[in-house]
Amino acid sequence: MNRKTLEALVHSGSFDEFGEDRAILLASLDVAIEHAQLVKPADSGKFDLFAEEAMMLKPKYVEVDPIMLVDKLYFEKEVLGFYLSDHPVSIYETELKNRGLMSLYDFEKNTKRAAAGVYITAAKKIRTKKGDSMAFFTISDSSGEMEAVAFPDVYRKFSAVLGQGMLAVIEGKTEEREGKKQFIIQRAEDLEKWLEMNASSHAVLYLKINKDREETAVLQELNQILRKNKGNTGVVLHYERTKASVRLPKESQVAPNPEFLQELKDFLGEKNVILKD
Repeated sequence: MNRKTLEALVHSGSFDEFGEDRAILLASLDVAIEHAQLVKPADSGKFDLFAEEAMMLKPKYVEVDPIMLVDKLYFEKEVLGFYLSDHPVSIYETELKNRGLMSLYDFEKNTKRAAAGVYITAAKKIRTKKGDSMAFFTISDSSGEMEAVAFPDVYRKFSAVLGQGMLAVIEGKTEEREGKKQFIIQRAEDLEKWLEMNASSHAVLYLKINKDREETAVLQELNQILRKNKGNTGVVLHYERTKASVRLPKESQVAPNPEFLQELKDFLGEKNVILKD
């Protein structure tokens, strides 16, 4: 078994049961190979008087810094074709969802403007006929993978956070081009910085219930819409007929992503859905 094969086995997680970081395993490969040659002579037909003694002289692992999560997952996908142990975005998923962001799986069904936290698996920069830079990307999260593009104006503004191996919050819309779904990036930010900027959000969603919408069946349907989009944003109902305002319990808090807000506006009316920070 050659070194390249052993490296692939390390990256795939095949040797994780030894309890050592993958960076240490990679750094120790040469020592392991040399030791294997000592304890197993090339001519296996001969009896080796020193084999048992050689087995006692076990080499030590080469100590190096732990492998970075992004690198670990990148190489894992390189050798397996998919992320086995985790996904780079997965550790942020709950926070992203609570702040109203969607998954790429939801993007596939959505044509309106939306946002998601993604890992940029691949990036390819090209120049247009006018000499401007733009780029094509493969973006992913734990729900799937899709293609994305940043046209010159957008790429010029956000190229610093749109590189291979980077985690970003991207905003834009999905379009179909040549029979394929493609996300058109309109804005991008570093994922961790975006979470910091949105950490102390105390947004409240105000929903006005017109007189003709106070029927039990209508309110039950509204409740179903709210329950499908759980998050950390409070909801206040204002009844037009009685002028009363009711703040819904914590269990009814929502994640006000663009698709959800549009669904509410279609249901209650454009002017009856207001999100305030």
